[in-house]
Amino acid sequence: MALKFSSFSEENIPFLTKEFPSKNINKLKINISGGGVTVSGTNSSESTIKVFIKGNGIKKNLTISEIKDLLENYEFSVKMKGNTLTCLAKSKKNMNWKNGLSISFEANVPERISTDLRTFSDGGITLENLDGNINFKTSGGGLKLNKLAGTIDGRTSGGGIKLTNSEGKIFLNTSGGGIDLADSKGEINVNTSGGGISLTNLKGNIKGNTSGGGINSENINGSLIIATSGGSINLEKITGDLEARTSGGNINAEIIKMGKVVSLSTSAGNIRANLPFNQGMDYDISGSRIKSEKLTKVSNNLKSGKVKGKVNGGGATVKINAGIGIITID
Repeated sequence: MALKFSSFSEENIPFLTKEFPSKNINKLKINISGGGVTVSGTNSSESTIKVFIKGNGIKKNLTISEIKDLLENYEFSVKMKGNTLTCLAKSKKNMNWKNGLSISFEANVPERISTDLRTFSDGGITLENLDGNINFKTSGGGLKLNKLAGTIDGRTSGGGIKLTNSEGKIFLNTSGGGIDLADSKGEINVNTSGGGISLTNLKGNIKGNTSGGGINSENINGSLIIATSGGSINLEKITGDLEARTSGGNINAEIIKMGKVVSLSTSAGNIRANLPFNQGMDYDISGSRIKSEKLTKVSNNLKSGKVKGKVNGGGATVKINAGIGIITID
């Protein structure tokens, strides 16, 4: 193990650097009171932990001596415990906030690893190129995730989430921002109470829920179940099962190929759906008004706002309900 101290605590210079043999590490555990966490997977024989420290108060840049004095107010350690690499920077009870530090960790560790990452304020989490049981939580920042695989469970109370190029069983939750997912596959479940959801180029079983924004999805293949209480839903190039629900906006859906079920509903808006009429379907459509040149060929009751019937002998269940809104079928 190598240990190095820097001369200064400038933002781009680590206060402390430690190296460990990668072959001995199968889990990374980080627990910090305030600061960010960055973890990258590597195939190097040596794993590295870098610690960046700055002041929380008016004086951000501190000398080594000042940092060491203030660290007396923290439980601080970077060490191996069995096969777990553990990083701790937790403030002691009754500490004066003026003596607080922002302590961030940057870890380069084996790609195949499990993680348990916790930061409680003033920092986001960035993860890249990891495969395993990846668990992480922050109360004060966003989540930036790329090239992850395995079981991915992440939460934030204070920021947005962006995930790309990942696969596996993915659960992501935020109370304070939007969610942006792209170029990924697997069993995906995302929730936000404070922002919109964007889903692009995804495959698998995908669920998304927001209480505070719209939902945009493009090029989804598999099963998509989405709901919002506060926005519109826009769906393009959807293949497979689809359930979309909003209480406060319009729905615009382009379906390339249906699975077994298509269900679209809104309580306060209109619905426009582009359906593949070359497939068989059993349809149940209701709204204040229905407009469709294609449906006029199989139904003469569109003016009533409620129609049921079959296309091509029946098949996929298609249920569309717009309440008092207008439904347009292309």
